[in-house]
Amino acid sequence: MNSISSAYLNPTTTPSTTSSTGQSSATQEVEQLLQDIENLLESASGGGSSNPGAGSNPGGGSPQPTSFASTTPGAGAPGAGGAGGAGGAGGAGGTGNVGVGAGQGLHDVKINSQAGGEALHLQEDSQGNLYNGSGDSVGRINSDGSVSLNSGATKEIQRLETGNNPFGIPLTKPQTSDGGNATFSSSQVTVEAGDLNQSNDF
Repeated sequence: MNSISSAYLNPTTTPSTTSSTGQSSATQEVEQLLQDIENLLESASGGGSSNPGAGSNPGGGSPQPTSFASTTPGAGAPGAGGAGGAGGAGGAGGTGNVGVGAGQGLHDVKINSQAGGEALHLQEDSQGNLYNGSGDSVGRINSDGSVSLNSGATKEIQRLETGNNPFGIPLTKPQTSDGGNATFSSSQVTVEAGDLNQSNDF
């Protein structure tokens, strides 16, 4: 049986190990010693002869096991709380990043036009930018409720103009710019939350 085992298995037999030098040393290293002891108790080895500070540990008598009994549960509970806190902080960080920049905070939208028929299904980010099923930026929803589509979004423009009617006849005419961009006014289109399990167009 080594000195650590005897100190913990027979706590009443070693009260004389406390000295002024031991107290001075333990005052500086009490946290390390408690951690070492907790590790020993958790491993249930009862040995740990590699711990050099156990011989000079004050309270090698009966107060020591009492402090371990109170320290072990106390250390476990704050540890669990700390882990929970870290998880909460991570979650909060993730939520804070949603909806910050272009392409962030994406959600499905459904755009109907006066042409009726089939709606246009896209995704909108936190800044109002619109993306099609291929992930291409095709335009934006403006603050006044109008929808502007860029010149490359020919299929999206056609969907709002015709409602995908079988004859392909434009029934709603957007305002176009010299560059080919098309803007449907808020009186020509309505924007709603996308359908559940919708797939984005094009």
